[in-house]
This record gives sequence, structure tokens and C-alpha cells, in this order.
Amino acid sequence: MNFLTPNHYPEQLRELPDYPKKLYYRGDPGVLGKTAISIVGTRKNTEYGEQITEKIVADLAILDIAIVSGLAKGIDTIAHRAALKNRL
Repeated sequence: MNFLTPNHYPEQLRELPDYPKKLYYRGDPGVLGKTAISIVGTRKNTEYGEQITEKIVADLAILDIAIVSGLAKGIDTIAHRAALKNRL
């Protein structure tokens, strides 16, 4: 696993008074500079919830907006899978 040091953090992260000393990541750290939106939801989603989450993420992909969540089961996972499907 790789890590970034504060001098490579996005500006908004560096402005926090208690920013982390190291930030571990997988993938492209350039995503940290993108506009991001958090998608969180129930762990016991419905089929409709899954469909609408996939639609929202597909629409956000057109705008190149990163998806952020706590990676919980349910809607969070669906949002990240949809982001990968849409190459976000």
C-alpha cells in the first residue's frame, strides 16, 4: 500500500488543523483533488434503492465527481461498484 505525505495532500485537507501525518491509498491519488460527494444509505436496501443509486452515480460520472463513503454493506457498496462501472 502507498502513502502520501502532507506536502502532496489536496489543499483543503492540508488546511485542517489535525490533518493526518500519512494518508494511505490504493489507486490514483489524483482523485483526492476532484469534487466529491458522499453517498450513504441503508445496509438493507431495496431493489429500487439499488437502481436509483446506480442512476445517481452514473449521472455523477458524467460530471467527473468522485464518490466517498464508509464502504458499508448495502447502498454504500452499490455506490462504489457503480462508480467503478462508470470509471469514476
